[in-house]
Amino acid sequence: MFDFSKLPTFNLSWSESDRTKLTSADKAEIESSEVVQRTYGLAICFYLKGGGHRDLMLSRDCRLKLGDSADLDKGEVVTLSRKGDEDIYRWEE
Repeated sequence: MFDFSKLPTFNLSWSESDRTKLTSADKAEIESSEVVQRTYGLAICFYLKGGGHRDLMLSRDCRLKLGDSADLDKGEVVTLSRKGDEDIYRWEE
């Protein structure tokens, strides 16, 4: 008999495991932000004062639209977890 428990599970839902506000130090590194279109949907692009940028996909509940800026005081980084997978992060405000 085959042991199906050895196979990865794909039907588990992601669940929220954490919600974090940006710290003053985090905000101090950000020059500006803009909602941009990426391959898998909308993301908030944080343009950093030191150069470069970092993208964070928007959560399903986020109401920001293409071209909007993030409100660094209201927004939160949401951590989603699922057994057998690495955490994923989303921006929500």
